[in-house]
Amino acid sequence: MSAAPDRKPLRDRVILVVGAGDLATRTLALHAAARGASLVCAGPILAPVLETAGLAAATGGTARVIEAPAPPLLGLALARAAASVLAAPTDAMIAEAAFDGPASAHAAGAALAAVLTSGAQLWLVPTKPDGGSKEYARRSLDAWIAAAATLHPSDTDAPRPRARDRQPPS
Repeated sequence: MSAAPDRKPLRDRVILVVGAGDLATRTLALHAAARGASLVCAGPILAPVLETAGLAAATGGTARVIEAPAPPLLGLALARAAASVLAAPTDAMIAEAAFDGPASAHAAGAALAAVLTSGAQLWLVPTKPDGGSKEYARRSLDAWIAAAATLHPSDTDAPRPRARDRQPPS
């Protein structure tokens, strides 16, 4: 008899969401939270970031907010801020809409990628994704979960690390 599919495959992930108020990024973040991920939300304007975190929390997810504007807070400073409000991020989402353009968003992604752990997933979320925000979120998370399962098959007997046990990047 095969085991039932894991309904919360991202339960051990802490995702730093930069530009959490952007519609496409919010949709992706909420889909990730529904699959068990904890969110640390940040962005250049606090009100929509709070809304995204509130939506995640209202549906039973774990979400915290970095109140300092991001950008300009980026890279190691942003990862440390995430660790101070919840835990060191294991993955990140970067909204192109939170920056002056795709090149700036890509540079911010590279700065975060340099401080995230090996095997971290980094999403650069386009302002207008093909197929719309919901379809983009579904496709992106399905592909990530499939790739993660291939790289790291789950061992049901192995203990799972808890978010609070992870150390902030040094």
